[in-house]
Amino acid sequence: MIYLIVDGELVDILTEMDEALAKAKKLAEHAGKVEIADLVTGRRTIIKQARKGNRR
Repeated sequence: MIYLIVDGELVDILTEMDEALAKAKKLAEHAGKVEIADLVTGRRTIIKQARKGNRR
C-alpha cells in the first residue's frame, strides 16, 4: 500500500509506485509538497513543486 499525503491528510491509496509518483507530481503543482509513504518498504518520499527560473 502506498499513501499520498498532502498537508498531513491522506489523499489517495495506491498499489503501484509509478502511479503514485505520477500522481504526486501532478498534486505538487497545486499543493506545493506531497509525501509518498510506502508501507511495504517503510520509505517516505517528498515531492516538491519545481521552481522555474535561475536558482542561485
